Amino acid sequence: MRRYCSILVFAAVVFLLPSRVIGQAPDQPPQVQYIVDKPTAGMLPDRSYMLRGFAGAESSFLVGAAVGFKEVIQLGMSYGAQNVFDHGNPSANDYPGFQIRVRLIGEALRTPAIALGFDSQGRGVYHASLERYDRKSTGFYAVASKNFALILGEVSLHGGVSWSTEQKDDRDPTLFAATEWLLFQRLSFLLAVDPAFNDNGSTSLGKGGFYIDAGVGWYFAEYANVTLTFRDLTENFGPVPDVSRELQVNLIKSF
Repeated sequence: MRRYCSILVFAAVVFLLPSRVIGQAPDQPPQVQYIVDKPTAGMLPDRSYMLRGFAGAESSFLVGAAVGFKEVIQLGMSYGAQNVFDHGNPSANDYPGFQIRVRLIGEALRTPAIALGFDSQGRGVYHASLERYDRKSTGFYAVASKNFALILGEVSLHGGVSWSTEQKDDRDPTLFAATEWLLFQRLSFLLAVDPAFNDNGSTSLGKGGFYIDAGVGWYFAEYANVTLTFRDLTENFGPVPDVSRELQVNLIKSF
């Protein structure tokens, strides 16, 4: 019963929000690449690269880079560490993360963009005994994205299904939904929702509820932004049931 309720909430995020739309964006792929850490169907422009940096709880840092080709495929890599500016020795992740995204369908007037991808980068500490990160990597995923024009800006909606390769404690796939509300091409509000079907097993770190993350961002250039994110608003992460803060910087350049 709980799972059916979760699916209904997920469907509401994806399908009820567009009821407030008064217009639609032109036929172009979404520019936003991630909402918090949820992937979108947005693609990097041809022969461009994206640099990403994160600073979060426990003096943790994560850096990543991706390159895009023909607005159809992009490849990326990332690596992180914790306790960088804390007592004791820094703790680096056991493995780097790898990303690939392929766009199957571009966005049209009435249809969303659709992409398939893989992302092995989890967030937080890597637990060798459980073979997983605090927040599991997305793993294999399929996602649909659509942009809508509003009076004061634009809204992008994203929804998908994912299957993480971190399966020792829970092998289930999960869903995700996310949205960005962009005002005046500068100020953005972010929301990401994950029912965490893959993090509610008997030995999992999740407590059986939703993960909800929100943030506010500022585009200080067309392809550069900084975002302050508030992670785990529902305090679903069992070992540390508290809201954490993360600062994120993204930069896209051509080559």
